[in-house]
Amino acid sequence: MELLSINIGTPQPVELGGELITTGICKKPVDGPMMLSADGLEGDGVGNVKHHGGPDQAVLAYAAEHYDDWGRELGRDDLTYGLMGENLTVRGWVDKDVCVGDTYRVGEALVRVASQRTPCGKLEHRVGAKGFAKRYAETGRYGLYLRVLEAGQIKAGDEVVLVEKSPSGFGVVELGELFMNRPRDVDGMRRALTVEGLGVRMREAFEKRIAAAVAD
Repeated sequence: MELLSINIGTPQPVELGGELITTGICKKPVDGPMMLSADGLEGDGVGNVKHHGGPDQAVLAYAAEHYDDWGRELGRDDLTYGLMGENLTVRGWVDKDVCVGDTYRVGEALVRVASQRTPCGKLEHRVGAKGFAKRYAETGRYGLYLRVLEAGQIKAGDEVVLVEKSPSGFGVVELGELFMNRPRDVDGMRRALTVEGLGVRMREAFEKRIAAAVAD
């Protein structure tokens, strides 16, 4: 597995649905080594801190293979790295092979997978394809939100190495399907809550859904 591109962007205003919002989704590749810490990459930022950022979403990794798939399906050859809002574009680090809690070495940094990425209207606006957020959610090409366990420098060309496989066996794709397509699957959500390393936002969302389901 290889890190192909490091992408950053500061929050900026964009018009979405007739409303001006601030978002950090507009990422562009940068040259040279970058320091990756628990706060993410220097020079990078998010617009909505309620739903994005924080230790469990320090950076977003996205597989280059997904760009290949999207290019074919959308009939486009202009999908450049960073377009999906990811910080790290990687080759070989594909969602279907990853479990929540898996730990990896990226360059000098040590990271752990906390959850999948959930698409929104800002992503659809960024890509410029009507209905893209829905299609994205249906494919399992979510991307990986990472928590940084050990800070360190990273650069394009660095190897991505699996250090420890999570004993839970709870896949990132399964987590995404559970969150987006099975909102009342109480057994599935309870199983997800047992996974060490599950992101706080995802954990809180499942706890609220379970409480609501039980109350009904």
